[in-house]
Amino acid sequence: MENNPSDINLKTIGQVTELLCMAGARIKKQENELETTRKERIIKIKQKIEMLESRYKTLKEKNKGNIKLDDLNMHLSLIKNRLEKIPV
Repeated sequence: MENNPSDINLKTIGQVTELLCMAGARIKKQENELETTRKERIIKIKQKIEMLESRYKTLKEKNKGNIKLDDLNMHLSLIKNRLEKIPV
C-alpha cells in the first residue's frame, strides 16, 4: 500500500515539528543554565581556596614548624592545581 499525498496529515506533521523545536529550545536552555551554574561553582571554590591559602599563611607565621599546616597546604595546592585544569 503506497502513501498518497492526501494520506499525510500536514497539520499533525506541523504540530510534531513545533513540539520538537520547543523541546530542542528547552534542552539548549537547560544546558546553558547548567553550564552557568558549573562555572559559578568553580569560581566560588577557587575563591574559597584563595581564602584558605590566606588563612594558612597567617597561621604559618604564628605556628612555624607545624606539620598539620604543611599537610593542609599540600592538599590546598593539589586542589588548586586540579581546578586550574578545568576551563571556566
